[in-house]
Amino acid sequence: MKIPRSKKQNGFSLIEALVALVVISIGLLGIAGMQALGVMQSNQSRLRSLAAFQAASMVSLMRANPAYWQAAANFSTDPNNPTKLTVNAQGELHGITAGACDSNTCTPAQMAGWQVQQWGRSLNILPGGEGTVQCAAPIGANVSCSVTVNWNENRAAAPGSTASTATAALQKYILTVTP
Repeated sequence: MKIPRSKKQNGFSLIEALVALVVISIGLLGIAGMQALGVMQSNQSRLRSLAAFQAASMVSLMRANPAYWQAAANFSTDPNNPTKLTVNAQGELHGITAGACDSNTCTPAQMAGWQVQQWGRSLNILPGGEGTVQCAAPIGANVSCSVTVNWNENRAAAPGSTASTATAALQKYILTVTP
């Protein structure tokens, strides 16, 4: 009895083509995920760089007005309870009064308030941007100030977590200086 021979296979079968398509699709999804993560990290890095620039900008303004910022009489003598000046991106001040120094002559205190207010308005480049300057002048020591920039940063849910959406996290950049 003669056993029939099977025909020789030519080319790919449909199953092999589908398996190759699945493998390529998984690879492309991985590349898309890495691209999304890279874009998110670039945005976070941009916001952190802007915050550092804004804090350095306030320090420059402080050094331009030494008559106010170096005067220990303007600040608390208790380093644990420093004098706190806050401003938001709309320029709303707390802890200091701004003068109209863009067209008038101002005292050093009014100039400091005006500069802090203008600085606060420049914080609108950060989402939810706010700034704080805390200064203390301990007896027998120089004035020491901390410039803080706060902003909201969107973060994607971590892989494997139960959260399904991005969350906003409050970020903070602090620069300590002796004006």
